[in-house]
Amino acid sequence: MRWAVTQIYLQARPEASNIIKATGGWPALVRLMCRTPNPNLPAATWPETRSYFRDNLLTALPNSTRTFLCNAAMLEVISAECYGYVYKTEEADREITFLNEHYALLAPTGTSADRMDMHPVLREYLRSLFNTTQRERRSYVLKRVAFWHWRRGEYLHSINAALEASDHRWARVVSDSIILDVALRQGEIEVLRTWFGKVPARTIKKIAALSIGYAWILYFSQQARQAEEILVSSLHPSSRGVGDLDEEGWRELVNAIGKATQDKLLESQVLCQKWIDAFGDRNMVGKGAALTCQAFIASSGRHFEELERLSHRAAVAIQSSNQHYAFIWLKTAEIQGELFKGDIARARSVLLQANKTAEKIQVPKTFLNKMFGTLELQILHEQNHHLVTQESAQASFDFALNYGVTDILWGCTQAYSRFLYHQGFRDRAMALLEQSRLASCERELSRLNILTKVQLAEFTLLNNEELGPPILPDECELTFLPNQNQAIQARMALVTSMYRLRLGKQFGVAEKYAKQALQSASAISDARTRIAAHYCQALAAFALGSSKSAKRMILDANLLSEHLNCHFTRLWIKEALLSLSPLAQDLFNDLPDDSEAKATKDPDVRIEDSSVPPVPGNAHSTITIKQISLLKCVSNGMTNREIAERLLVTEDTVKWHMKKIFSELKVTNRVQAVTEARLRGLL
Repeated sequence: MRWAVTQIYLQARPEASNIIKATGGWPALVRLMCRTPNPNLPAATWPETRSYFRDNLLTALPNSTRTFLCNAAMLEVISAECYGYVYKTEEADREITFLNEHYALLAPTGTSADRMDMHPVLREYLRSLFNTTQRERRSYVLKRVAFWHWRRGEYLHSINAALEASDHRWARVVSDSIILDVALRQGEIEVLRTWFGKVPARTIKKIAALSIGYAWILYFSQQARQAEEILVSSLHPSSRGVGDLDEEGWRELVNAIGKATQDKLLESQVLCQKWIDAFGDRNMVGKGAALTCQAFIASSGRHFEELERLSHRAAVAIQSSNQHYAFIWLKTAEIQGELFKGDIARARSVLLQANKTAEKIQVPKTFLNKMFGTLELQILHEQNHHLVTQESAQASFDFALNYGVTDILWGCTQAYSRFLYHQGFRDRAMALLEQSRLASCERELSRLNILTKVQLAEFTLLNNEELGPPILPDECELTFLPNQNQAIQARMALVTSMYRLRLGKQFGVAEKYAKQALQSASAISDARTRIAAHYCQALAAFALGSSKSAKRMILDANLLSEHLNCHFTRLWIKEALLSLSPLAQDLFNDLPDDSEAKATKDPDVRIEDSSVPPVPGNAHSTITIKQISLLKCVSNGMTNREIAERLLVTEDTVKWHMKKIFSELKVTNRVQAVTEARLRGLL
């Protein structure tokens, strides 16, 4: 289409993503954006845009075509059939053909050749024009649009049109299956939240499907108290359809999953299993939702094998019922699991694959993009924090604050607050944490409250605001799932170790707490906390005179960081220690700060270490992360002597490891080893 922007332009302009978002890529609008004094306002409101559409576009069209285009902008989806029904005419086919042949102002939606779409900025402008010139017809037209989609079973389009027409009366004729389908299967949470807000409370209470659907919306909008009240109202004997809904177990399902949104994960797990046993065989949409909830709980509880098993079961139910909303949350659980493990490379891979699958099965993008955006923020922040912008991070945080459960909101909060702190906006970082803490108190999310307090304690420590010990939660407050408790204990031990290092004494105590953090993090496969704990332990050991041991710990942490793409974690803890202790500079000065970390000088210590697990994502491989470092050297054409010098080991040690690598990869020479390693995704 004419508004498409070439790839060359996209590559040439670093700010292209913002320009494309504002203008949809229409070249004329891009030029106008460079001239308008208010580029941050919607493009359709710029005086330059309105003048361009009025004087350069509409005046060039025949009168009948101009009228058709303005009318078509009011449709949810433009088609000759829909236009003919709404406006009672048979001229749409001719106008669509004329527009496509001479002006290319419409394009197929991708789902059907006879369904067309209009450029969003042009549509917005034409709608405002219609509302101004045909105000008295607006409500009538929108209601006909709504009824058209209603008859075709396209209920979301119908609700959108009814919502725009400010017609809540549609709620009275909504069937049970429709509202629950839009809410639970399609997951149009934001749209329905706005729509329900305009439906009278008495109408909602009279119709059980509306009560249950609204409770679902409220739970996922982090309004649990209101959700529980609405769910109770659905029990009223006079509620329409209450008996039929109970046979499908909808109320019990919403209650079970609602507990998870309140972070009552153990209770939710039990209720979901009871629901599956009672209703799973006859309610596949509900089964997909319940299994997805269980998968998310497994992810939050760091039970990664259980997460994998449940993900497979949930995927089957989701695919069989075309469950869009459950798909988003299932993929979120899987990506979140990789983030918990600290495998940022794997998290990015899962996210990219999830986006491709969502495109293929046509999952609605509005909620998906925003949810995945909260995860992408965390991934990008670790991989390359320079690419994170305050605008995108703030947008993700705002969404997570309204629609994110504890793990989603906390992951977004931690990444954004550290990003702000690192950029020098320390007050804003602290304020962001306070905003998250306030939300945790209002919603009675105690785990979120504790996580926020630990991060606040760390920021306070780094600010050198207080000489006293950091204010951390008491151990008796940790009443969550066992692995969630360990994750918090690891972070608390880490902050305590950092505090002891700042005192400039008690290095033995600092080392003890660092080891506690390392032990807890290792037990739950939390690589990012392990990396930070290694750094703290190394600085304590260095201060106690164990220089060789300290360097070995740093190098091990760097190897793990490089392999998993935990770049910001390494940067963060290094800068933190430099601000806390002058000894840190002496330790880091003796180490090269490059991506290829070095091993110990001790020739008797092999490059592999029993404490270093096989490469994540290659469960059947025994090649360690350190051996991958050796393979990288080989791929760069280095000789055994050069590798030995780089890794600070003997040539015999290098040869010994090459034999181990050859045996594992089933190859006979170095070229084959590098080739096979690349095929397996090890390099």
